Amino acid sequence: MVLYHGSNMAVEQPDLNHSKTNLDFGAGFYTTSDLDQAKRWAISTTRRRGTGEPTVTLYRVNSTLWRPMAVQRFTSPNKAWLDYITVNRKRLPDDSAWDIVIGPVANDDTQQTIGIYLSGIITDKMCIQLLKPHKLKNQYTFKTDRAIATLIFTDVIENWQ
Repeated sequence: MVLYHGSNMAVEQPDLNHSKTNLDFGAGFYTTSDLDQAKRWAISTTRRRGTGEPTVTLYRVNSTLWRPMAVQRFTSPNKAWLDYITVNRKRLPDDSAWDIVIGPVANDDTQQTIGIYLSGIITDKMCIQLLKPHKLKNQYTFKTDRAIATLIFTDVIENWQ
């Protein structure tokens, strides 16, 4: 499998020291199997940080190496997915011990809906219903060093714009 990471620089050696805690799946190294999604992440990260150039780093990964690991896979935007995002977005303690979390991205098109839900204005059922029409891309979040060790740096894509 090929996974992509979008940033303002190439990331040949991913590590957890640079991860933020208030993202969808909490602290971790974020990748996607969708190249266009990674390009959007690269552009937004570069704008937000005000430095570097939009860059996508490619990794090969053999998912059979994940068998002994704790992998949480959300196949759709459901209540469990929304609950997990809520814990992370509110920076509540995450007592899960996942090595890898896979699932839909609450992307820019859905941020407002998730924000309204987090504010308590709409219920979880209403939030999920509002999210269903969106084509949610995927994200693979590597939350431990042993999970990151399964990523094999392959290539870098720059200057595609």
